[in-house]
Amino acid sequence: MRHIAQSLAALFALSFAALAGAVPITSQQCAPSGDTRTITIDPGLACVAKGSGNNENNAAFQALVADWTFLGKEESGANASLFDASIGQSSGVLTLNAPLWSQFEEILVVLKVGAANGLNLDPDWVVFSLASDNTQYAFSVNPTKGGGLSHASLYGRGSPTSVPEPGTLALLGVGVLGAAAFRRRRLTR
Repeated sequence: MRHIAQSLAALFALSFAALAGAVPITSQQCAPSGDTRTITIDPGLACVAKGSGNNENNAAFQALVADWTFLGKEESGANASLFDASIGQSSGVLTLNAPLWSQFEEILVVLKVGAANGLNLDPDWVVFSLASDNTQYAFSVNPTKGGGLSHASLYGRGSPTSVPEPGTLALLGVGVLGAAAFRRRRLTR
């Protein structure tokens, strides 16, 4: 009976670890050492890339998004049916208006910040991997000198994967427990 209890405890521990997820979802910053500007998004998974100038003319950026689907660009309400962003602001909210998480497994957002009036603040643009199943993401640009958010672009990739529900994992655990009890009962006879 002790072996069954230990097996059951291990099964539940693995189930809870799987449910908890492997990647923490926290506020993410793009500002490694040497940068003079910090751009943050919350919640986010990672800062994927950053650069100076215009991201659309940057070869490294183009290579990064080569296998991603371009979903749209938001400039002053131009793409509000897909998503909305606080254009011109140094902090605000990016809101996904379309059910993008049912269509894509991963979504990247590119935040392009306006010129800093000759102050040479870097980075000018950043790419964040968004935390899935959220529809609102807070962003901020620091310092606030110069322009705020010039535009935002979204890219999607992959089909969403289904995640087993806790009930399914509990049913699996009960099945394993029943099989272990049946085997033990057969061995004692």
